[in-house]
Amino acid sequence: MSLRVFEAAKYMIENSLTSGKIATVEEIEELQSKLMNLLPEWLTDLMRTTPLCASKIIWQEFLPSEDDDGMSLMLLLDKDEMIIETIEAVPGYAVFEKGYISIGYCLMKTGNPYFICIHEGEDPPVYRLVHDYGEETDEIIEHRELVADKFSNLLLASKVVEKDPYED
Repeated sequence: MSLRVFEAAKYMIENSLTSGKIATVEEIEELQSKLMNLLPEWLTDLMRTTPLCASKIIWQEFLPSEDDDGMSLMLLLDKDEMIIETIEAVPGYAVFEKGYISIGYCLMKTGNPYFICIHEGEDPPVYRLVHDYGEETDEIIEHRELVADKFSNLLLASKVVEKDPYED
């Protein structure tokens, strides 16, 4: 497993008041089966050892403006949601064959999913893939938005929150 990603996840959880859950061996086996055994070992190890699944994380993604605090809120996916967002929903199933795995989705503004590409190493960039391009694989990838240059950097910049701080 990528030590940097593991340490970043541990740091984020230690500096938060709550956490998600750890995936069971059975959940990982089902996830691997559904995703054609393409999940990288570092990600399955992380899911089995660190309570990130079903966590809500918040971080400063943009500079604040007059009408927006610049914060983003993501749900890190559990097994069932990862399967749905990666191989059943758009844009996931359109980019799955290119190595994109959904790790979360936006809980604030757009509902757009967040992805990593399994071909980009043990600490890959995190991308937001927008729904605007339907099933057009090349268009989806061309218009992906870089959220973090490394997954570990996203975790280091985030805190786990129990509930959506923007809900009434």
